[in-house]
Amino acid sequence: VEALAGYAYVRNEYKDYMGTGRTFRTTDRVALGAGRYLYRVTGPWFVGGEAAFGNYSVEGETDQQNKALDRLGLAGFRLGGVGPIAMFDSRDNQDMPERGLYANLNYLASRDELGAEADFDTVRLDVKAFVPHGKAHVLAVRANNEWTYEAPTSAEATLQIRAYKMGQYLGTHMSSIEGEERLRFSRHWGATVFGGAACLYRSGTQRVENDGWYPCAGLGIQFIVKPEDHMLLDFEFAHGNLNNYGIYLKFGYTW
Repeated sequence: VEALAGYAYVRNEYKDYMGTGRTFRTTDRVALGAGRYLYRVTGPWFVGGEAAFGNYSVEGETDQQNKALDRLGLAGFRLGGVGPIAMFDSRDNQDMPERGLYANLNYLASRDELGAEADFDTVRLDVKAFVPHGKAHVLAVRANNEWTYEAPTSAEATLQIRAYKMGQYLGTHMSSIEGEERLRFSRHWGATVFGGAACLYRSGTQRVENDGWYPCAGLGIQFIVKPEDHMLLDFEFAHGNLNNYGIYLKFGYTW
């Protein structure tokens, strides 16, 4: 059983918001409650269900920006949905995996009766693979997919790749692929070198057109605080196109 309840207040500045060529400063507010139940069928195979409810709002810095957000359908949306899950997880550890495979397929049906902005559907497929080699080095590969159907513009798929802000570019469907070499130099020090690309597609009928490829590349350094507990501190830099980049400091690997 997994459950989440949270609230987020985010201040963002976009140099080229949604490909409009305009600089936007927005205040995003997110209230979310979600839960999932998984049952181990056999070995690494799980099935179950999930539910998610929330409200996401976006406010511009000026009245003119708010009017533009309303015209584009980007002022936010309400979420309320349920759906099934199928999962496979053979990783040797969830925090610092050195070998194994993870795959998660879930479908969320958002419906007006459950409090959603409108009736729409979201399907996600995430796959991660970890292959050890050399002296404690690991080659990691991840593929993310999100397909939306009849979703409000704000609820469409966003880029799930480093160097880009979530919500800056949206499309009806999103697919991404990343490769990451995790190098281990000693008991407490390691590094990562990574690269990949995400693609937004099938958005021709929407008011926001961000279809195309979004590449990224970067590197990072890790300090393993407690090797026996798989606890590490991660510092990374990632660079994409369209002058997008990100600097990240966090506990644990990005994925």
